[in-house]
Order: sequence, then C-alpha cells, then structure tokens
Amino acid sequence: TPFDWDAFEEEFGISPYGSVSHVPAVANTVNFSYLQAEFIYYNTSGVQRTVYSSIGADGHFSFTRPSDYSRPRGIGVALKPGALPPPGTYDLTVRIGSNTVLGPYSDAYIYSNKGIQNASSVTSAVWRVSDSDFLWNSGGDFSVHSVVSMGGVNYFSVGALFSSSANVSFNISVDCSVNFTRTTKDPTYVSAGGPQSSQDIQQDISNSAGQIADNTEAINGTLKELIQHISNQLAALWDQMYNFMHVPLVNNDNARTQRIIDRLDEGFDINVETIDRNFHDLMANDDKNTNTVVNGYDNSGMNSDNNRLDTAMGNYTDVENSVLDSVNSALGNFEFSGSMDSYLTCIGTVSGFMQNLYDSSGALKDAIVIGFLLSIASIVIGLYRFKEG
Repeated sequence: TPFDWDAFEEEFGISPYGSVSHVPAVANTVNFSYLQAEFIYYNTSGVQRTVYSSIGADGHFSFTRPSDYSRPRGIGVALKPGALPPPGTYDLTVRIGSNTVLGPYSDAYIYSNKGIQNASSVTSAVWRVSDSDFLWNSGGDFSVHSVVSMGGVNYFSVGALFSSSANVSFNISVDCSVNFTRTTKDPTYVSAGGPQSSQDIQQDISNSAGQIADNTEAINGTLKELIQHISNQLAALWDQMYNFMHVPLVNNDNARTQRIIDRLDEGFDINVETIDRNFHDLMANDDKNTNTVVNGYDNSGMNSDNNRLDTAMGNYTDVENSVLDSVNSALGNFEFSGSMDSYLTCIGTVSGFMQNLYDSSGALKDAIVIGFLLSIASIVIGLYRFKEG
C-alpha cells in the first residue's frame, strides 16, 4: 500500500517535501535557461522514449502523461553547454525534489555525449553509482553525487532510474538544483572524449569561429531584410502621402484648367465673329475711301501748274542755248590781227619782269608756284565747263 502523505501531513502538521526529507538541499550554481528536464518511459510497444520539458527560472518543471505511455524508465535533468563549467574536475551534485509521488528508484545514471568534427560522436554512460552517492526517499526526492572530469561535451545528463515496481502519479511536478564545485579528487566519472586536450581547444576555436561566421551571415541577412522592409515601408508611405497630398490638388487644378479652357473657347468663338464682322466693315470703308481718292479727286490745278513749269523750263533752255551759241561762235571766230614778233617781244618783256620778280621773292617762291598752278587749273576747268556745258 502506498504511503499516505496526506494523512502524514495532517497528523504532524508539516509537509514531507521539505523539513522531513532525507535528501539534503543543494545550492544551485547553473543557469536554468540552459537546462531541460527529461522523462524516460516505455511506450505501449515496449520501445524506450524520452520527452523533454523546459525548466523555469525557479528550477521548477512538470510533465503530463504521454499519449503512448506504458511504464516509467527514469527522470533527470539535461545540461546544455551553456550550463556546463570549463573543463576540469568537479564535485557534482544534482537534486530533484518532487511534490508528486515518484519511485521507488533502482539506480542513478550519468550520461554525456561529445560531437567531433568530421567524425563519429562519442558517449560516456554510467547506469549505476555507489549507494553512498545516490540518496532518495519514498516521497520521490533524490540526489546524485559524483566526482566528474569534464571535457568539452555537447550534452550532459544526470538522473535516477525507476525500479520495475515504480509508481508514477501524473501530472508530475518537480523542482531541481545542480551544483558544480572545483576539486582535486580523483574522478569517478570521466565525460565523453576524456579531459580536454589541445585538439579539443582547436576544435572549440574552430567551432566558435564557424558559429561566429554563421551568426554574422545570419545577421547580415537579417539586416538586409530589415533594410529592404524599411525601404518598402518608406516607399509605401511616400506613395500614400503623395496620393493624400497631390491627387486632390491635381484633380482641382484639372477642373480649374478645364473651366478656363471652356471660357476661352466661348470667348474665342465670340471674338472671331466680332473680328470678322469688323474686318468686313473696314474693308468696305477702305474700298469706299479708295474709290473717292481715285475717282473724286480734282487735279486740274496741279496739271495747270505742271504745264506752266514745263513752259518756263523750255524758255530757260532756249535762252541758255542762245548765250552758249554766241560765246562759242566768238571763240571760234577769234583771230590774231597783229605781228607775232610784237606779241613775242611784249610777252618776253613781261616774262623777264615776272622772272626777276620771282627770283627776288625768296621764300614766297613756293606759294607763287602753287598759286600759279591753281590758277591754270581753275582756268582749264572753267573753260571745259564753259565749253562742254
């Protein structure tokens, strides 16, 4: 018959899950966000299965009954790399306290797995620990202790295995705590792959570099998507702003422009008719004025003046011709009546006088020569004009 915990609490007024537990409390040293609880069971086909549950910041977790559950196999906690200490030797204690009836237990287990780049992974498992390192009570609380040598593992789990007569009451509600304490004791458990070596360090560096590269690439992709998304949002916002601000304005401008065009068309039709009518009236008036100028103007006085002018010019021409004929006749009939010697003597005397006068004129010679030449030129020009008219 299962132990009646409710009757025990009612009789003694205390809870069997705290002060009366035979499993000592353990100070937690790990980050619960890198832990998960595991429940191992056999399904109705006899196949071993494992389900996992996240652990809250207070170390609490729970399980519901799996749909294919047949009987229990074990319960424990799995530690991800973020919850594991640096490589070295540690005193490890894991405590699980249940407020649900669990057990009895048969053994405890410690299991680890290490992945090796471009090679098969290795595991290290212990399915039984010494009685002194495995404590549990009938209420379902238990603790597992071991001196472990930690290397660079990817997965590490600690828990208890149920006996064949174990009774599990769902829903399971459990709290846990994990403690690593550095020690110089000889290890009773060596994690998968053994202690960390220089190759492990190189592999960790390579893995870290690969993770950084992958993360950088992922971040770059995310940034590109974010920038593209922002660009698309800005483009959509601009389109909306343009439609909101400009489309009504454009429609209003189009309406006003159309009204102006309509008014111009109406005014143009009216103006064309008016201009055409005024043009025809102006042409008719111009034709009338032209006819009056051509046919109605009295030019008899002008014609009489033109006749008198023509007569006067003819008379002047006759008089001028008569004078020129008289002069030309006199010049043509001129003859020398005296002796040529007497003319030459007189001319020689005058010429000698003029030569003496010229020789004694000094600086006036140039002026006399120029004046003489001008006089001759004037006479010749006058004769030519007088002769030729």
